[in-house]
Amino acid sequence: MAVAPDSSKQKNDRSALKAKPLRVAGQSLDEAITKLRDGGVTDAAAIGALAIALAAHEWFRWYFALPPSPLLMTAFAFVAGAYACWRLARARRLLRNLRQGRDGERAVAEVLERFRENGFRVFHDITALDFNVDHILVGPQGIYAIETKTISKPADREASIRYDGETVAVAGLTPERDPIKQAAANARRTRELVKESTGRDYPVRAIVLYPGWFVEPGANRGRAVWVLNPKALAAFIEREKVILAPDEVNDLVPFVETCAPRRSKRQRSTNCIAQLSA
Repeated sequence: MAVAPDSSKQKNDRSALKAKPLRVAGQSLDEAITKLRDGGVTDAAAIGALAIALAAHEWFRWYFALPPSPLLMTAFAFVAGAYACWRLARARRLLRNLRQGRDGERAVAEVLERFRENGFRVFHDITALDFNVDHILVGPQGIYAIETKTISKPADREASIRYDGETVAVAGLTPERDPIKQAAANARRTRELVKESTGRDYPVRAIVLYPGWFVEPGANRGRAVWVLNPKALAAFIEREKVILAPDEVNDLVPFVETCAPRRSKRQRSTNCIAQLSA
Protein backbone atom coordinates (compact mmCIF):
# COMPACT_ATOMS: atom_id res chain seq x y z
CA MET A 1 0.00 0.00 0.00
CA ALA A 2 1.34 3.40 -0.98
CA VAL A 3 2.04 5.80 1.84
CA ALA A 4 0.94 9.41 1.54
CA PRO A 5 3.86 11.83 1.77
CA ASP A 6 4.29 13.88 4.92
CA SER A 7 2.57 17.19 4.12
CA SER A 8 4.91 19.05 6.45
CA LYS A 9 7.80 18.19 4.12
CA GLN A 10 6.08 19.30 0.91
CA LYS A 11 6.69 23.03 0.60
CA ASN A 12 4.52 23.46 -2.49
CA ASP A 13 1.59 21.34 -1.31
CA ARG A 14 -1.80 22.89 -0.67
CA SER A 15 -4.78 21.78 1.33
CA ALA A 16 -7.15 19.30 -0.28
CA LEU A 17 -10.07 21.19 1.24
CA LYS A 18 -11.46 23.80 -1.14
CA ALA A 19 -13.71 25.42 1.44
CA LYS A 20 -13.39 26.17 5.12
CA PRO A 21 -15.16 23.76 7.51
CA LEU A 22 -18.78 24.64 8.15
CA ARG A 23 -19.56 26.76 11.18
CA VAL A 24 -21.66 25.22 13.94
CA ALA A 25 -24.13 26.70 16.38
CA GLY A 26 -22.38 28.64 19.14
CA GLN A 27 -19.00 28.68 17.38
CA SER A 28 -18.47 32.39 18.06
CA LEU A 29 -19.09 31.79 21.76
CA ASP A 30 -16.76 28.77 21.72
CA GLU A 31 -14.06 30.99 20.24
CA ALA A 32 -14.72 33.62 22.91
CA ILE A 33 -14.50 30.95 25.63
CA THR A 34 -11.16 29.73 24.28
CA LYS A 35 -9.81 33.27 24.05
CA LEU A 36 -10.91 34.09 27.58
CA ARG A 37 -9.56 30.84 28.99
CA ASP A 38 -6.22 31.13 27.24
CA GLY A 39 -5.87 34.84 27.93
CA GLY A 40 -7.58 35.97 31.11
CA VAL A 41 -7.40 32.78 33.16
CA THR A 42 -3.90 31.72 32.12
CA ASP A 43 -2.42 35.20 32.55
CA ALA A 44 -3.98 35.68 35.96
CA ALA A 45 -2.77 32.27 37.16
CA ALA A 46 0.73 32.95 35.82
CA ILE A 47 0.93 36.31 37.60
CA GLY A 48 -0.19 34.80 40.88
CA ALA A 49 2.22 31.87 40.60
CA LEU A 50 5.12 34.18 39.76
CA ALA A 51 4.42 36.42 42.73
CA ILE A 52 4.25 33.45 45.11
CA ALA A 53 7.46 32.01 43.66
CA LEU A 54 9.30 35.28 44.14
CA ALA A 55 8.11 35.57 47.72
CA ALA A 56 9.12 31.98 48.44
CA HIS A 57 12.51 32.65 46.95
CA GLU A 58 13.06 35.62 49.21
CA TRP A 59 11.99 33.68 52.27
CA PHE A 60 14.43 30.97 51.23
CA ARG A 61 17.21 33.57 51.09
CA TRP A 62 16.22 34.82 54.52
CA TYR A 63 16.21 31.32 56.00
CA PHE A 64 19.75 30.70 54.81
CA ALA A 65 20.89 34.26 55.63
CA LEU A 66 21.69 35.25 52.09
CA PRO A 67 20.50 38.07 53.19
CA PRO A 68 16.71 38.28 52.64
CA SER A 69 14.14 40.94 51.81
CA PRO A 70 10.88 39.07 52.41
CA LEU A 71 8.67 41.96 53.43
CA LEU A 72 8.94 43.72 50.08
CA MET A 73 8.42 40.56 48.09
CA THR A 74 5.54 39.44 50.34
CA ALA A 75 3.82 42.76 49.80
CA PHE A 76 4.29 42.33 46.08
CA ALA A 77 2.95 38.79 46.28
CA PHE A 78 -0.09 39.98 48.23
CA VAL A 79 -0.94 42.66 45.67
CA ALA A 80 -0.29 40.39 42.70
CA GLY A 81 -2.19 37.52 44.30
CA ALA A 82 -5.20 39.74 45.02
CA TYR A 83 -5.16 40.94 41.41
CA ALA A 84 -4.91 37.37 40.13
CA CYS A 85 -7.85 36.29 42.31
CA TRP A 86 -9.93 39.17 40.96
CA ARG A 87 -9.04 38.26 37.39
CA LEU A 88 -9.85 34.59 37.99
CA ALA A 89 -13.21 35.38 39.59
CA ARG A 90 -14.12 37.73 36.74
CA ALA A 91 -13.02 35.20 34.12
CA ARG A 92 -15.02 32.49 35.86
CA ARG A 93 -18.20 34.57 35.68
CA LEU A 94 -17.61 35.39 32.02
CA LEU A 95 -16.89 31.77 31.17
CA ARG A 96 -20.09 30.68 32.88
CA ASN A 97 -22.11 33.20 30.86
CA LEU A 98 -20.39 32.29 27.60
CA ARG A 99 -20.91 28.58 28.13
CA GLN A 100 -24.53 29.14 28.99
CA GLY A 101 -24.98 31.17 25.79
CA ARG A 102 -23.22 28.52 23.71
CA ASP A 103 -25.34 25.72 25.16
CA GLY A 104 -28.48 27.74 24.52
CA GLU A 105 -27.57 28.27 20.87
CA ARG A 106 -26.90 24.56 20.44
CA ALA A 107 -30.20 23.66 22.09
CA VAL A 108 -31.99 25.99 19.67
CA ALA A 109 -30.01 24.52 16.76
CA GLU A 110 -31.37 21.07 17.63
CA VAL A 111 -34.90 22.46 17.37
CA LEU A 112 -34.16 24.19 14.08
CA GLU A 113 -32.79 21.01 12.51
CA ARG A 114 -36.34 19.64 12.45
CA PHE A 115 -37.32 22.33 9.95
CA ARG A 116 -35.24 20.63 7.27
CA GLU A 117 -38.04 18.10 6.88
CA ASN A 118 -40.28 20.95 5.69
CA GLY A 119 -37.91 22.26 3.04
CA PHE A 120 -35.97 24.75 5.16
CA ARG A 121 -32.23 25.40 5.04
CA VAL A 122 -30.57 26.08 8.38
CA PHE A 123 -27.70 28.51 8.97
CA HIS A 124 -25.76 28.87 12.22
CA ASP A 125 -23.48 31.53 13.67
CA ILE A 126 -23.58 34.07 10.86
CA THR A 127 -20.86 36.64 11.54
CA ALA A 128 -20.13 39.76 9.53
CA LEU A 129 -18.09 42.91 10.01
CA ASP A 130 -20.68 44.77 12.08
CA PHE A 131 -23.25 42.23 13.23
CA ASN A 132 -23.83 38.62 14.25
CA VAL A 133 -26.91 36.43 13.84
CA ASP A 134 -27.16 33.22 15.85
CA HIS A 135 -29.31 31.34 13.32
CA ILE A 136 -31.06 31.90 10.02
CA LEU A 137 -33.89 29.82 8.56
CA VAL A 138 -34.67 29.97 4.84
CA GLY A 139 -37.70 28.06 3.64
CA PRO A 140 -41.11 28.18 1.98
CA GLN A 141 -42.45 30.69 4.50
CA GLY A 142 -39.52 33.05 4.01
CA ILE A 143 -36.34 34.11 5.79
CA TYR A 144 -36.01 34.26 9.58
CA ALA A 145 -33.13 35.87 11.49
CA ILE A 146 -33.03 34.33 14.97
CA GLU A 147 -31.38 35.69 18.10
CA THR A 148 -31.03 33.29 21.05
CA LYS A 149 -31.09 34.64 24.60
CA THR A 150 -30.01 32.11 27.23
CA ILE A 151 -30.62 33.55 30.68
CA SER A 152 -30.57 31.93 34.13
CA LYS A 153 -33.93 31.78 35.88
CA PRO A 154 -34.33 33.65 39.19
CA ALA A 155 -35.22 31.64 42.28
CA ASP A 156 -37.00 34.46 44.12
CA ARG A 157 -39.55 35.65 41.54
CA GLU A 158 -41.69 34.55 38.61
CA ALA A 159 -39.64 33.18 35.73
CA SER A 160 -41.53 34.30 32.65
CA ILE A 161 -41.04 36.53 29.62
CA ARG A 162 -43.54 39.29 28.96
CA TYR A 163 -43.64 40.92 25.53
CA ASP A 164 -46.00 43.77 24.71
CA GLY A 165 -45.03 44.02 21.05
CA GLU A 166 -42.37 46.68 21.65
CA THR A 167 -40.43 45.83 24.81
CA VAL A 168 -39.45 42.68 26.70
CA ALA A 169 -39.51 42.08 30.45
CA VAL A 170 -37.49 39.13 31.74
CA ALA A 171 -38.82 38.01 35.12
CA GLY A 172 -40.18 41.53 35.55
CA LEU A 173 -36.88 43.23 34.68
CA THR A 174 -35.88 45.14 31.56
CA PRO A 175 -32.75 43.72 29.85
CA GLU A 176 -29.74 46.03 29.72
CA ARG A 177 -29.50 45.51 25.96
CA ASP A 178 -32.81 45.74 24.12
CA PRO A 179 -33.28 42.36 22.38
CA ILE A 180 -36.03 43.73 20.13
CA LYS A 181 -33.80 46.43 18.65
CA GLN A 182 -30.92 43.97 18.33
CA ALA A 183 -33.04 41.36 16.52
CA ALA A 184 -34.60 43.98 14.25
CA ALA A 185 -31.17 45.37 13.34
CA ASN A 186 -29.85 41.88 12.57
CA ALA A 187 -32.86 41.15 10.35
CA ARG A 188 -32.36 44.45 8.53
CA ARG A 189 -28.67 43.77 7.90
CA THR A 190 -29.46 40.24 6.77
CA ARG A 191 -32.00 41.62 4.33
CA GLU A 192 -29.42 44.05 2.98
CA LEU A 193 -26.86 41.29 2.52
CA VAL A 194 -29.37 39.05 0.75
CA LYS A 195 -30.31 41.88 -1.59
CA GLU A 196 -26.64 42.65 -2.27
CA SER A 197 -25.91 39.02 -3.06
CA THR A 198 -29.03 38.08 -5.04
CA GLY A 199 -30.28 41.41 -6.37
CA ARG A 200 -33.74 40.69 -4.93
CA ASP A 201 -35.35 42.25 -1.88
CA TYR A 202 -36.71 39.50 0.36
CA PRO A 203 -38.41 40.31 3.69
CA VAL A 204 -36.63 38.95 6.77
CA ARG A 205 -38.52 38.18 9.97
CA ALA A 206 -36.71 38.93 13.25
CA ILE A 207 -37.15 36.40 16.07
CA VAL A 208 -35.89 36.32 19.67
CA LEU A 209 -35.91 32.90 21.34
CA TYR A 210 -35.62 32.27 25.09
CA PRO A 211 -34.75 28.58 25.70
CA GLY A 212 -36.29 27.15 28.86
CA TRP A 213 -38.48 30.17 29.60
CA PHE A 214 -42.23 30.53 29.56
CA VAL A 215 -43.11 33.31 27.14
CA GLU A 216 -46.52 34.84 27.76
CA PRO A 217 -48.59 34.58 24.55
CA GLY A 218 -50.59 37.21 22.75
CA ALA A 219 -48.25 39.94 21.48
CA ASN A 220 -46.46 38.35 18.51
CA ARG A 221 -49.05 38.31 15.77
CA GLY A 222 -48.70 41.27 13.45
CA ARG A 223 -45.39 42.34 14.97
CA ALA A 224 -42.13 42.77 13.09
CA VAL A 225 -40.28 40.86 15.85
CA TRP A 226 -41.45 37.62 17.44
CA VAL A 227 -40.47 36.67 21.01
CA LEU A 228 -40.94 32.95 21.65
CA ASN A 229 -39.88 29.82 23.42
CA PRO A 230 -38.09 27.64 20.81
CA LYS A 231 -40.76 24.94 21.11
CA ALA A 232 -43.43 27.38 19.90
CA LEU A 233 -41.53 28.45 16.77
CA ALA A 234 -42.78 25.67 14.49
CA ALA A 235 -46.44 26.49 15.15
CA PHE A 236 -45.89 30.17 14.34
CA ILE A 237 -44.03 29.50 11.09
CA GLU A 238 -46.52 26.87 9.93
CA ARG A 239 -49.29 29.50 10.06
CA GLU A 240 -47.34 31.84 7.78
CA LYS A 241 -48.06 32.02 4.05
CA VAL A 242 -45.78 30.21 1.61
CA ILE A 243 -43.88 32.91 -0.28
CA LEU A 244 -40.80 31.10 -1.63
CA ALA A 245 -40.64 28.29 -4.16
CA PRO A 246 -38.03 25.51 -3.68
CA ASP A 247 -35.89 27.03 -6.45
CA GLU A 248 -35.93 30.41 -4.69
CA VAL A 249 -34.86 28.78 -1.43
CA ASN A 250 -31.93 27.13 -3.21
CA ASP A 251 -31.00 30.43 -4.89
CA LEU A 252 -30.63 32.07 -1.49
CA VAL A 253 -28.06 29.56 -0.25
CA PRO A 254 -24.96 31.16 -1.88
CA PHE A 255 -25.38 34.44 0.00
CA VAL A 256 -23.82 32.89 3.10
CA GLU A 257 -20.74 31.57 1.36
CA THR A 258 -17.47 32.95 2.61
CA CYS A 259 -16.78 36.47 1.36
CA ALA A 260 -14.31 39.15 2.42
CA PRO A 261 -15.46 42.67 3.36
CA ARG A 262 -14.38 45.38 0.97
CA ARG A 263 -11.25 47.25 1.88
CA SER A 264 -12.61 50.76 1.45
CA LYS A 265 -14.45 52.17 4.48
CA ARG A 266 -16.72 54.06 2.11
CA GLN A 267 -17.93 50.81 0.68
CA ARG A 268 -19.93 49.69 3.69
CA SER A 269 -20.94 46.37 2.15
CA THR A 270 -20.13 43.64 4.69
CA ASN A 271 -20.38 40.28 3.03
CA CYS A 272 -21.11 37.40 5.35
CA ILE A 273 -18.31 35.15 6.47
CA ALA A 274 -20.69 32.45 7.66
CA GLN A 275 -21.15 29.13 5.94
CA LEU A 276 -24.20 26.98 5.43
CA SER A 277 -24.70 24.06 7.77
CA ALA A 278 -25.23 21.46 5.10
